[in-house]
Amino acid sequence: MKIILEKICNIVFLMFALLQGLNKAVSLPLVCQAFGISQTCYRYQAKLCSDNSHIADWLVRLTHSERNWGFGLCYMSLRNLIDQR
Repeated sequence: MKIILEKICNIVFLMFALLQGLNKAVSLPLVCQAFGISQTCYRYQAKLCSDNSHIADWLVRLTHSERNWGFGLCYMSLRNLIDQR
């Protein structure tokens, strides 16, 4: 989903830049409306946290050791692990 959203935002940006380069009177809100996305969605920048890599490592190790666990058990296990620290 994130990749699709990034591609749509790139297309919107290119269309906006192209129309601005042609000196057409077009605004970002108009282009976003034409593509059916909000300006907030267009301007969104993910804020990466250093904890994400640690959590991803824990999750990979946990899913390799406990293959029959579902999302709920993995979530609770990681939550308890993080709360203990």
